[in-house]
Amino acid sequence: MKQGLTFLALLALAAAAIWYSLEPRFPVRQGLDLQGGMRVTLEPDDTKPDGKNVPGETIEKVRSVIENRVNSFGLSGTEVRRKGERQILVLLPGAKDPQKALEVLQTVAQLEFRHLNNVVTAQNPDRPFKMTVIPGDATKGETDTYQFSDATTNQKVETEKVLEGTELILKGDALKPTSRAEIDPGKGQPIVTFEFNAEGAQRFASFTTENVNEILAVVLDKRVITAPNINEPITEGTGTISGGFKNMAEGKVLANLLNSGALPVPLRAAETQYVGATLGRESVDQSIRAGLIGLGLVLLFMVGYYWLPGVLACIALIFYTAFTFSIFKGVGIFDPIVLDLPGITGFILSVGMAVDANVLIFERIKEEVRAGRPARQAIDVGFNRAFSSILDSNVTTWIVCGILVWLGAPIIKGFAITLAIGVAVSMFTAITVTRTMLLMLTSMEWARNPALYAPNVGWLYLFFPAARQGGILRVFQNRKIYFGISIATSIIALLFALGTFFGYGLKPGIDFTGGSVVEAAYRDKSVTREQVLGVLTKNGIHDPVVSLGRSEQPWTTVKIEAKSADATTENRLREALGSIRAFDPEAFKATKTGETISADGTFTVPVTQAEIEAALRPLNLKEQKLTVATVPHTGGDAVPVAVITTRQLKPDQLTTLRKDLATIGGGIITPMYQENSIGPSVAGEVTLNAFASVLVASLAIILYLSFRFAIGGFINGLKFGLCAVLALVHDVGIVIGLFALMGALRGWQVDSLFVTACLTVLGFSVHDTIVVYDRIRENLRHRLKGETFADVSDRSITQTFDRSVNTSFTVLLVVAALVFFGGESIRLFNTALLVGIAIGTYSSIFVASPMVVVLERWAATSMPPPPPSGTVRRDETPRVRREPAPVRTASAGDTATDEETPSAEPRTPTGSVRPNPGGIRPRKKRRL
Repeated sequence: MKQGLTFLALLALAAAAIWYSLEPRFPVRQGLDLQGGMRVTLEPDDTKPDGKNVPGETIEKVRSVIENRVNSFGLSGTEVRRKGERQILVLLPGAKDPQKALEVLQTVAQLEFRHLNNVVTAQNPDRPFKMTVIPGDATKGETDTYQFSDATTNQKVETEKVLEGTELILKGDALKPTSRAEIDPGKGQPIVTFEFNAEGAQRFASFTTENVNEILAVVLDKRVITAPNINEPITEGTGTISGGFKNMAEGKVLANLLNSGALPVPLRAAETQYVGATLGRESVDQSIRAGLIGLGLVLLFMVGYYWLPGVLACIALIFYTAFTFSIFKGVGIFDPIVLDLPGITGFILSVGMAVDANVLIFERIKEEVRAGRPARQAIDVGFNRAFSSILDSNVTTWIVCGILVWLGAPIIKGFAITLAIGVAVSMFTAITVTRTMLLMLTSMEWARNPALYAPNVGWLYLFFPAARQGGILRVFQNRKIYFGISIATSIIALLFALGTFFGYGLKPGIDFTGGSVVEAAYRDKSVTREQVLGVLTKNGIHDPVVSLGRSEQPWTTVKIEAKSADATTENRLREALGSIRAFDPEAFKATKTGETISADGTFTVPVTQAEIEAALRPLNLKEQKLTVATVPHTGGDAVPVAVITTRQLKPDQLTTLRKDLATIGGGIITPMYQENSIGPSVAGEVTLNAFASVLVASLAIILYLSFRFAIGGFINGLKFGLCAVLALVHDVGIVIGLFALMGALRGWQVDSLFVTACLTVLGFSVHDTIVVYDRIRENLRHRLKGETFADVSDRSITQTFDRSVNTSFTVLLVVAALVFFGGESIRLFNTALLVGIAIGTYSSIFVASPMVVVLERWAATSMPPPPPSGTVRRDETPRVRREPAPVRTASAGDTATDEETPSAEPRTPTGSVRPNPGGIRPRKKRRL
């Protein structure tokens, strides 16, 4: 009854989570990979005097100004936060013109009202400079231009020199944050209206009253926007700026800059990343497809290997997915988690890890069933005894995730957060959902059949048949072979890694070296690599790395027909379609015949008709007809994409390069264009944090395991922690060696994602080690007569062999699917995970556990000699050394029996001790 009520409560919670996950009113917070946009890290420009030695309070003011400017963009999911002591990180998902947005963010926007008291006027003809106004053609979007010359020689004079000798009247901080852009009804030109605060209005009124017929210049960042004559006093405290805008958009930019305030210091971009919605979306779609394949393989394995419990684990995965995704969306309480490509990868990986807890529990249940316990009792014992392994393995993963959030690059924080949440939810579903369903089923007679729990299915029985008769894997006895394999492999890996210092080996990516990466997709499928190299040479870029790939992402086309169109309908249609991700503005065409308009639009990602209808709904078009079609780009129709890696380029260089790249291959496809530029300061930070994160993670794992396995005190537990970390260093070292080899052979690069993969390997590989260590801890408390520490270790390895393999195997299924079917941009990341987790499984069984025995023996021989015979210290109990009876070594093909493996207590077929209530052995009757 109790289990039934619990299951109903869980079912109701899952139903609510599924509804919340699918409800469109609570959207997912999409990252740059899903909708495109910009990520930029800004820092004071120390090449300029004002950018040096900037205090912390000034950086905080910079952050506030940047946040105000970002808010004016009208984008959702933006983020502005401090990064370290001198940097500001800005995320702009969905930014349509990232380059323009960066210009706005970097603009100092120092507005000044200056009295041109050194410029000739009618009443002061003897001043040193003359001003000439060249009016712009407003119909062509031209602005007025102000030029200055020497009044005596008529030689041109720079504007800055003229401004140096002028009188500063007011600054932009004297304005209220109410500036706005409007159209001058008289001239039809954009203007910006502004209003002074009380102090500014008084100062401005006094100045204009005293200086009628003088010239007042409005200066923005040392550029004269307008310089009108003061015809009469201005006492209302308001004014307008006109003549300096090409279009209404420029007017709005200035109004937003005035409202957000001026930057106190000049800024430069230490790192920029422009992500096109198409290429990122393509990688996401591929990763989701690969994740579904991996999930299907995991479900098939769980059912085929664990039978009835495996079926329930598959059902629990549905609960897990619903709970996890609703948490990602914030469950209506917290801010939603930003889902980008690394975050989605973390979620997919956590699905593979979600069954880890079930594996540990099911293997323990199978062990208890083989020991003769009834099914229901076996379930209770299995859950209780597996909990410590589940807790310890999950805590180590949380430790690594916490370090990634603390020291990791911004791009990998999403991975760490989603993985940490996934591990927590998987622990909850295994302990509650799976257990509740198992206990419910065992109330039925048919579900108590031991055969339904697959007690005789296992890798150990497959590769070591002697285990069926209680044979023990003698890992420690063969330790020299296993240690020799690991040492030889590690030396080879080290040699490959050391080759980095001699020009081959590891290939650091721009995350470590700094540089720029540009991805440009072309309309003409015949574009060549030589054409791209020609453009780079023209821009003075030498020795770049250029590759030409293909994108098979399907596109979407839409044809719109409507009536009652006016002169503004075409622009309104363009803006409406442009609000949808991956809209191609160059491909938009519209034809107006009378009151009927026909328009064609293109999106470089799949877009639904419902999305297009929602975007067009505010236009209220009459007799609207839509025709939406999907255009495949496979085989010969794939879109060519050039990937360019070079030294770091400045923003103006990137702008020039983009314009020149658009002159070849029929032009670039705007929504498929991406840029990523990393400066030396960010590269140095990434390098430092990479070493620091590995060191901190290793120390944290050592301390935690030392505490948890302090069976004979903290120092004794330290042996377990040190051996676990040595095995992890072995795992990561081999991964590094592999990437050094492939870096030399295939040009594989290491970047922030590679560091993330190595840290994930640290956290995950220790899972299997903890499983074995946990059983060693348990068996030491119930040591058999005559059993040495090495015997305890070997018995523990034998008992946990299947669960050590399966906890890794389920994750490897998902990671392998991501490697072979996932997105190209994270393939190397997943490859590092695949190799690291596989090596970690080997080291947990054949390296970490034997090393603990070696340390234990070394510690025993290093202890001082015992006191003389017959004396016992008061704080000790006498010890009697028992020589272990010979135990036969299990190997493939052996058919050892229980009689050939003697012990003081009855054993189960896997070598575990049969249960003894209370842990107390019965007394023998005394003879009378």
